[in-house]
Amino acid sequence: MRNKEVDNLFDKGMEMMKKGQYKEAEALFEKARKMTMEMLQK
Repeated sequence: MRNKEVDNLFDKGMEMMKKGQYKEAEALFEKARKMTMEMLQK
């Protein structure tokens, strides 16, 4: 389930980048990165 959540965040970030919304995309990428790091530590 968590992998799907990370994928969704990343996909939304890519869509925002295409629209030129870089700060919003960066926030989503950072959230996805944190979730990935949490999963790796478990």
